[in-house]
Amino acid sequence: MVPDSTAAGVDLRLRLLELESTIHREIESLSALASRARGYEEATVLLGPTDLEVVKARRTRGHVLQLHGYLDAARVDLRGCASDDFRS
Repeated sequence: MVPDSTAAGVDLRLRLLELESTIHREIESLSALASRARGYEEATVLLGPTDLEVVKARRTRGHVLQLHGYLDAARVDLRGCASDDFRS
């Protein structure tokens, strides 16, 4: 976009680098959320809702939701993992 600070000035260059970093971080987190959601759904079907793998996938999904500010959804996932009602 802006190859260096001489092309647009230091302030703009640094703002664009910050924006680029934010975009990459969000993409990584959203990819993690999508893969954990798929893992949770598949594990639930294949292993049953009380299997340890299901609990781990749900916990990870809850953590990513929490990081992105979806606190109510995260709370549901994380509270569901607090139960000792699973088999390993």
